[in-house]
Amino acid sequence: MLDSNLVVRANRTGELYGVKIGSIYRHFKGNHYIVESFGLSSDGNLNIVYHKQGNPFQKWMRDFYEFTDIHPREHAKRFVLIED
Repeated sequence: MLDSNLVVRANRTGELYGVKIGSIYRHFKGNHYIVESFGLSSDGNLNIVYHKQGNPFQKWMRDFYEFTDIHPREHAKRFVLIED
């Protein structure tokens, strides 16, 4: 069965990574964010729309690869799933 609330893709390093609507992710700086939806940019890239836990009115959006990659300066995953 296809789940429209879940996207699983390979990130830039080839690792399979799933992003699910409603799940909570910890940013490498420590804040928690909730994934709200997915969207496509005008060039066809998949984007993740999310907000900081406790502040649903300020939305953020990142390209799937940026959301799932390792931060170049911190050498840590940018977002890590903490609650499904």
